[in-house]
Amino acid sequence: MIIEARIKCFNNYFYKRDKTIKNTEAKEITSYIYILFFLKFHKGGTMNQEKGVRDWAIVLKKLEEKLEEAHKKAGNLTGKFELELANMRSMLDDKIQEAKILKEQLSEFQGKKDDLKQKEEKFLNELQQIRDEKIKLDSDLEEKNKEVIELKKKIKMMRRDLQKS
Repeated sequence: MIIEARIKCFNNYFYKRDKTIKNTEAKEITSYIYILFFLKFHKGGTMNQEKGVRDWAIVLKKLEEKLEEAHKKAGNLTGKFELELANMRSMLDDKIQEAKILKEQLSEFQGKKDDLKQKEEKFLNELQQIRDEKIKLDSDLEEKNKEVIELKKKIKMMRRDLQKS
């Protein structure tokens, strides 16, 4: 009970100061190490006896090994996350590059589309002019045909008049 209270106390004190330790297992192990040193220097008694010192040395060694292992695991995870982050950044750069290429292609296609619209407008204008000319020529032809018919009628009338006279 007392040791757990001291662990909480050390956790609060040391981890507010030491922001580099992020793994909870590593924090727990280091807090045990701090408590052992605290007990060693602040209490006399069994810590000064040879057997107690050997036992504490074994515990400290095991805790240090666990701490090293926890740091190694945290390092491996950090390395994996860094690799994943690098992969994601490269994928993002590729996507950005692809987006730029697609944007350029889109602007090219829009330019071509505008050119085609202008050509279509020009073609439609020319087609309308040709239609207008055709309608005009058709009306002129119709008028000429009427004139020809009138002239033929006049010629017929003149022939009759010539034959009568």
